[in-house]
Amino acid sequence: MPARKVLLVAAIVLAPATAAATDYFAASASMPVYAWEPAVTCGDAGVLLVRQPVLPGRLGVVMDLGCDLAYLDFGGRRVRVQTLAGRDARERRFALWAVPLEWTAGEQVIGACVGGGCAPLRLRVEDVPYPKSEIKVAKKFASPPPSEQERIKRDRVNIDRAFAAGMFDGGLEAPMCSLQQFTLPFVLPRPPLYTSLFGALRIINKEKHTRHLGTDFDGEVGEPIVAAADGTVVLAEDLYFSGNSVFISHGLGLFTTYFHMTKIDAKSGDHVFAGQKIGTIGRTGRVTGPHLHFSAKLWGYYFDPAELFELDGWLPDVD
Repeated sequence: MPARKVLLVAAIVLAPATAAATDYFAASASMPVYAWEPAVTCGDAGVLLVRQPVLPGRLGVVMDLGCDLAYLDFGGRRVRVQTLAGRDARERRFALWAVPLEWTAGEQVIGACVGGGCAPLRLRVEDVPYPKSEIKVAKKFASPPPSEQERIKRDRVNIDRAFAAGMFDGGLEAPMCSLQQFTLPFVLPRPPLYTSLFGALRIINKEKHTRHLGTDFDGEVGEPIVAAADGTVVLAEDLYFSGNSVFISHGLGLFTTYFHMTKIDAKSGDHVFAGQKIGTIGRTGRVTGPHLHFSAKLWGYYFDPAELFELDGWLPDVD
């Protein structure tokens, strides 16, 4: 496993948020070191490897080496097994899930389901020191007036419907946009300069606290935004909080979202390709200035989108 790649990903989470644009892949002095550890053995030679430690807001990963893993039972959700090729073009079978932000340091147990039963798979959870940041926005976005409540409710319904369109648990009635559409590697939607990182605790107008569930990329109004991977657009419209927004289903429960655009260059139902322009930088919705808010969601949970851009770099050797 290329250690340098793992460390770069970890640095993205732990670097402090700043108002000035910062190199997205800047190093940090405090970085976790991952290791692939055997978790469940199967038959004579099969084994499931898990990437430890497990960090809230990051990807959890189980690699299947000869076990014929069916799925992971994760909090009542069935996480499906995927087959993808890394940078060496060799295919590997693994299951990915987004580790909930509310998990705290200690042990968590999920089910690894092989054949006719499920075995306990123990995860070692470590805390992540996500930063805090304060922002000031227009009062109508911090405390929306009664006249906007109906619109906000309608937006939530449309967002829930968009995410549901790409989610399923097998069966013949699976919508096309839920099937795997992406290949590795993912591409950055903007040049690698950010103004705020995933996971930061946001204090809005000195009173309201929210968690920042994406990464904010720097940019000027009108500059292009591209899709991070192949997928199907499941929502493209103006929303109260996020402004002009695009939601893309990449299949297998994975979504990316793109907020605050000036112009949307895609519509619901469009199939888009990695690197294809889908809109332009703007300052619509709840913002302090022009930028792209980019987020990623997997099987119902948001995670640090930085993981996507190194996904094929930290897949372990299979020998």
